Amino acid sequence: MSRIFLHRGGSGFGAFLCMLPVLMLVWSGCSSVSAVKQQTRKVAEVITFSGGGYKKIVGIMPLENDSFIRESDFDNLFKTRFFERLERTCPNVIWLKPDDPDNLNPLNRVPRLASGGIDNLALARQGKTPGLHAVLLAGLINVDAEQKEKGILLFRDTHYFGRVQLNIALYSTETGAKLLDEIVTLQKEVDGAEYEAIAAKDSAGVYELTEALEEIADLSGDLACETVRKSSWQAYVVDVEGERISFAPGRESGVRIGDVFEVFDSGEIIENRYGQRFFVPGKKTGDIRVTTVFIGKAEAEPLGEIYVKTGFMVRPK
Repeated sequence: MSRIFLHRGGSGFGAFLCMLPVLMLVWSGCSSVSAVKQQTRKVAEVITFSGGGYKKIVGIMPLENDSFIRESDFDNLFKTRFFERLERTCPNVIWLKPDDPDNLNPLNRVPRLASGGIDNLALARQGKTPGLHAVLLAGLINVDAEQKEKGILLFRDTHYFGRVQLNIALYSTETGAKLLDEIVTLQKEVDGAEYEAIAAKDSAGVYELTEALEEIADLSGDLACETVRKSSWQAYVVDVEGERISFAPGRESGVRIGDVFEVFDSGEIIENRYGQRFFVPGKKTGDIRVTTVFIGKAEAEPLGEIYVKTGFMVRPK
């Protein structure tokens, strides 16, 4: 898991935010963790295909708040800002937000292994049925404060800092691998009163960090958007009845009657030496042409001989 650190102190922070594209990613963890990340990244970085102008659909799991920030403040200061940032930065992506009555988001619970870790294969399977491109998980994991002595000899002074940490991850429905896995940290200088409030976990006394919560929501939204933008578009076969092949998504993603797609076997599962399991995109099994389009799915006919099953992957030809 990589970490992004931002330090804020004074009016120059706005200019600093403008330099976000050149921020360095600081990799943390032991060599074994690094090796695991390299393995999962190899799985995630499959052959890139043209998206054909189709809209990607990302399902968002309910956001978590493991800090002392009140849920009402979390919703108003972070969650709302985060969703707005996603939609403004990537308007060509359909973001299925949790608890949104206008969207049929099928994601409501993160599947877990017996060990307590996330079951990435089960998560990917959940996302394939409605034709999701990826599944996004995010949560506020910590809000704390620290004090530092700055200056020389008689001119030393105590400075107080508040810190906000957020974890954000994107899981590919194609492979089950992580497209994004970051801990984003934003640090800002605060006054003594707010330092005491944060140290005492008094949510009502947190004022300066209000802006920090909004800023970390913006940064996290930009990370998610950029990751989704770089990856390729795909759909998934959801039903096969004779020569009628149904796949998701449909009209909402821009699929049109007459569009031609390639179908790939995607049923094989591999396990690396660290015990992680992933779906592996297989060989092309044939071509299909769209005959009918609905919201949520499209129906197609085979163009010649084809081998196809539920769960197979569909890509623009």
